[in-house]
Amino acid sequence: MSGWLIYLLVMFLLGIILLFKKEKIKIEPLIYFSLKGKLKKYGTEIEFKNKEDQKEKKTIFPILFALLYQTKLGLKFIDSLLNKKIYSKILKSTLKWFGYISIIACFVLIAAVAYWWVQMLWTKFITPDAIATATVMLVLPFKVKGQMYVPMAYWLISIFIIATVHEFGHAILARLHDIQVDSTGPAFLSLIIPLIPMAFVEPNEDKMKAASKRKQLSVIAAGPMFNIVAGFLFLLILSVFIIPFTLNIEEYQGLEVWEIDNEELISQGLTEGEILIQAYDPTEGGGDIYPLKNNAELFNFLSLFGPGDRVGICTKSKCYTSTLIVNPGDPTTAFIGITVIENIGTKESIIQKYGSILPTSLLWLKGLFSWLVILNIGIGLFNILPIGMIDEGQLFKVLLKDKKYQKFICGGLTLFFLLLLVWSFIIK
Repeated sequence: MSGWLIYLLVMFLLGIILLFKKEKIKIEPLIYFSLKGKLKKYGTEIEFKNKEDQKEKKTIFPILFALLYQTKLGLKFIDSLLNKKIYSKILKSTLKWFGYISIIACFVLIAAVAYWWVQMLWTKFITPDAIATATVMLVLPFKVKGQMYVPMAYWLISIFIIATVHEFGHAILARLHDIQVDSTGPAFLSLIIPLIPMAFVEPNEDKMKAASKRKQLSVIAAGPMFNIVAGFLFLLILSVFIIPFTLNIEEYQGLEVWEIDNEELISQGLTEGEILIQAYDPTEGGGDIYPLKNNAELFNFLSLFGPGDRVGICTKSKCYTSTLIVNPGDPTTAFIGITVIENIGTKESIIQKYGSILPTSLLWLKGLFSWLVILNIGIGLFNILPIGMIDEGQLFKVLLKDKKYQKFICGGLTLFFLLLLVWSFIIK
């Protein structure tokens, strides 16, 4: 059974378990059907706010929703952290300034991300053959063409850490400013069944509104900024404590075929997951053999040829030949029509000397911290965007007193960034 099917089965079973904890479950619906009459018995009763900002109840059937498991997890730890006599003054002062700086940083980053995003999409629009630079991708624990694949174990651990760091940022700033936190705990973004693990913090709504704008903004901004700072801290740990130990034990062991966009190679039997180890010029009766241990060696090999030339690539068991095509990003260079990633493993000499467990564990740890760097910074930047359903979509609501302006500006920003998001996936 494939990894993603096992994952969905686990999430389905988790959903069944949570049904027995109904008293602690809260549903935050994103997409739902309202139920009336006899159909109400099949739905869930949810409290909403109407146009007059008054609370009323509806019975709904949620489709896309956040499933919150309400606890007091971590609140005692946060309060004790802020009240330690030894360092509480320094910590509180540091956090207070961090929160205020985070407000400025969030607005600067919103403008910077919007500018970069629009520029990248416009360049791609006016130059369709250009290869797009890094853009928004789904982060998935299974392979989908054009999206970011993260191995299942890395994905689960990273998402849990990222969500915990994010919500810890909200919670500690809330408690710093004496804003009551009603509940915290694990959460799941759900599409009928739980799908993506998250975490949540639920500040008391009345206490939050009663706080000054500066305090409210610092609580909201703290989440993504904690993620970005955490990303750089993980980078520091990776660079200082992990990479120096792995440099002498790892080696490039070929190129794993990630995606194939070449019908000629597919017809010969090349499949995703195979490891390429060498290349050659088939027009010379075999010719020189070029090792393919890393991306640089593949690039150097292809630079010797042009569009229309024949090349050969080999795995340990079989060789394949193909005609090069024009590189869609640079018409003067050749393109073989496959996407590869570097396959890194432990040196045989290291395994013979120390066994496989220790060096393999170090390489696995390096991979985990690499993903923690990429995902903390990437998801932190995405969470800054003023999209209504994201926490940071509240930044402009806090700034704007007039509800008409709130609806117009916040709705406009949400629509603008959602259009950019959809446009990104269409262009891909």
